Amino acid sequence: MNPEIKTWLFDILQSITEIESYYTDRPIIFAEYQKDIRTKRALEYRDKSFAKTKNRS
Repeated sequence: MNPEIKTWLFDILQSITEIESYYTDRPIIFAEYQKDIRTKRALEYRDKSFAKTKNRS
């Protein structure tokens, strides 16, 4: 596998794992997400990072 693609896939997996870690101690409820600015900003940041990685491939 191309090392660059491997790096992109690793970045995507890391983003997904980090996002999932925000919800290990509570259920995913959209209304709660909308009220929690810190989590919302963190997820938006990871989503942008994920999109950049995806667009490079």
